[in-house]
Amino acid sequence: MHQGISLCGNNRAEFTTRLDFDQTSIWLVGRQYGVHSESEILEWAFSFDSEKVKEWAEKGDGDWSAIILDRTQRSLYLVSDRNGASRIYYASCVGTHMFSSSLWGILPITTAPKLSSFIAFTLLTTYYTLDPYALVEPVRVSVPGEFLRFTDGEMVSKKYYEPVDFAPDYFRNEAECVRELDRSFDRVFKKRLATDRIPIVLLSGGIDSVAMVRYVTKHSDSPVHTLTFSVLGQKVDEHKPARIVSQHFGTIHHELVIDSGMVIDLFIQSCAEGNRPNVSTMLYLAIKNYVSKLEGDYDLFTGEDTRIHTPDFDFWKRTSIWLNLTKGEARFPLLQRIVSGLFAMWPWYPKNYLRLIASQLLPSADPKKYFLKFVNKFSTPDGYNLELAPEFERLLNEIPNFQEESTIAAVFRKNMKLSYRLQYTDSVEVTSSIECRKVARHSPFFDWETVCVSNRIPFSVGAKGVFTIRSWSRFLLVNKRLLRMVLKEAVPSSILYRRKSVASAVDVLFTDQFMKFIGQLLDKWVDDLYVALGPSVEALARSYINKFRSGTIDMQVAYATLSICYMSMVNQICLNPEFDTIAELRIIEKALV
Repeated sequence: MHQGISLCGNNRAEFTTRLDFDQTSIWLVGRQYGVHSESEILEWAFSFDSEKVKEWAEKGDGDWSAIILDRTQRSLYLVSDRNGASRIYYASCVGTHMFSSSLWGILPITTAPKLSSFIAFTLLTTYYTLDPYALVEPVRVSVPGEFLRFTDGEMVSKKYYEPVDFAPDYFRNEAECVRELDRSFDRVFKKRLATDRIPIVLLSGGIDSVAMVRYVTKHSDSPVHTLTFSVLGQKVDEHKPARIVSQHFGTIHHELVIDSGMVIDLFIQSCAEGNRPNVSTMLYLAIKNYVSKLEGDYDLFTGEDTRIHTPDFDFWKRTSIWLNLTKGEARFPLLQRIVSGLFAMWPWYPKNYLRLIASQLLPSADPKKYFLKFVNKFSTPDGYNLELAPEFERLLNEIPNFQEESTIAAVFRKNMKLSYRLQYTDSVEVTSSIECRKVARHSPFFDWETVCVSNRIPFSVGAKGVFTIRSWSRFLLVNKRLLRMVLKEAVPSSILYRRKSVASAVDVLFTDQFMKFIGQLLDKWVDDLYVALGPSVEALARSYINKFRSGTIDMQVAYATLSICYMSMVNQICLNPEFDTIAELRIIEKALV
């Protein structure tokens, strides 16, 4: 066996290796599916041709990244897969190129790193960084379907694959959509199951996780495990519906209740093993810690979803988009103000929902600003003046233009393209924190095969809901109709139409002890962060920290505060490459005892 390449069962290869032949060196990290021998990996790697990167990359079906040094051409290539699960951070300075699988890893070797106020702004307003930019200049990060060529003094980026297709060959009807989704799920789940690993599905009781259990049990030759987790004291309990699903499919079911007393350790662990400490990373690490103690090695399936096949545009969002975006300007400004005012004044249930609709209906003079605020989940604290933020104007420049007579479907595609650069690749990277020898993580709904099929689903078909009295809630309409139709023959109606309950874990994770820990972290490093940020982003960060110190901890403040902690620690490494983040955090933790 070649060092750094290992076979998982009879259909998968995993690798972290360097290969050399002639004047070429290749560094590979990740995994490929449908591979039965080491020689197949070597043959694929050695067939690299700089003139046929697309063909070469598409032969490698998996979650991987490759760095290729061609000495004869004096060129360096960075190639990403189509799924986006394996990402590489890179930077260049005076002919030297640096690469790492994490931002923490590349910072100490980067020349003159400094915090990016623009990405700090996007992190505080959208909860995510914006690909291909990274939080630190001059660092960038690879994106799905991309290859970069580095030569003396030049870098060229090209795409061989786009996750969001603006001109797909649409399926003709719902039946064809259902059939092709089913076939793509069969292919994707089957290829990801390794014969020498135990499959375990993260099961919430929502329809996405139900779908994973259905296809994993269908294609696995060994018993399937499921895992449901919650945080102690959390208001919404997903354990009951998960048990019903587990019983129906005959899985070996596990239940994990995360004690909020673990949150400081999970935060520190997220800095050591994750690319960003936030609520999602901490919860996934708690799952990793639990699964790692079980006997055997596991394939863990998680249900992050692109939503390309199921637009999350409800009736009122579609109406608001039609009124404000599809013509390039507001269609009926006076009428929109009147209707918005009536909705805003409604005093009874569901007044909060109607007030949200009222804000969406108001006529907008700037389509891009409207798109960012109401179509993509952009937010700022009350009283913050966006007009004084040059970073806001730069973010608007990253948004596609809205021309007259755009369709709602076209707006949806543009939102998906921006979401891929923000939420989706970032979400997959967060779940990568659980990767270790005993736990291999899979996001099957991000697999390129599923995404390609999803792109061909017409908006009008994907956006349909299902009216039912079996939703387990007061709402009679549930979304993700197509996915429910795919599962209709395999899942009992008692859970097929269940509307998933969603509740943040923020209120139970932010204990008094954790808030003291965060407060001391900020006391040590946030002033240095303020100096590093531009004036407008500094004001934004100060606004959130003031809310945190006053005890106002809603989800928006919690996520922003954790992001500010993250930026403060990254900034310390920019100031001092020898800064030991984990050791410093342990000192703060010890001082609390």
